[in-house]
Amino acid sequence: MSVAGIQISSLKAFLQTPEEARRTFRRLAAMGCRVVQLQWLSPSLSPRWVADALAEAGLTSVSTQDFTWQVEKDWDTVVEMNRLCGSRHVCISGVPGEKLDRAACEALAETSRRMVRALSRQGMVLSFHPRSREFAPMPGCPDRTVTDWLLEQVPEMMLGLDAFHAVRGGQDVPALLRRYEGRVDFVHCKDFVLENGAVRLRVLGEGCVDWPPIVAACRETGVPWVFAEQETFAAGDDPFACMARSFAYLQACGLQAGV
Repeated sequence: MSVAGIQISSLKAFLQTPEEARRTFRRLAAMGCRVVQLQWLSPSLSPRWVADALAEAGLTSVSTQDFTWQVEKDWDTVVEMNRLCGSRHVCISGVPGEKLDRAACEALAETSRRMVRALSRQGMVLSFHPRSREFAPMPGCPDRTVTDWLLEQVPEMMLGLDAFHAVRGGQDVPALLRRYEGRVDFVHCKDFVLENGAVRLRVLGEGCVDWPPIVAACRETGVPWVFAEQETFAAGDDPFACMARSFAYLQACGLQAGV
């Protein structure tokens, strides 16, 4: 069963103090949301505080996510956050650095292997979240993308797929989900439009992405969690209202709400 949830990074501006974060958790629960992924909470909020506040609101975190270099830097805190929240999933995002060359990819593969080994001792797993650039051809291996190559190099690592980045990277998302069936931890859903060449994020179903086939592929391939996400909002938009509409859209596409 695929469950609809919310990537909490969408509400970063409301996660910077204990009072704001507690109010945000309660507002998510009031939308009917029960499952979240954690990212971009204020570092001042300790793992114990976050775990207790989530439980108080009736929410469950099933994963953390951050940029690869940030997860390395905050390793002990990331592992503790997952442990206290009862989550097994640690997600890293993107190949570090500006140059997407073979050396950078090989360095990430080695870093990922170390993380996989360390997490396995904690009963946890590692996921990789590609950005659009990581769907470019792998240097020296033009028949596969950087993401394909990395997943081949680290077979124990799961895929945290952001459909927005996959679309921007020229991928057929349903085909990608079927190719990696059983290996996709979660899917992020961000909709967008292009305005004068600029990408503008929108509520799900109000942009250019064809979501029903993507959500259907998530259900068919057994993706556990499908997260609504919108990291930026148009002037005058209420971020909570936007997230409530996106969360409702996922349910209208046939996803369940709840653990």
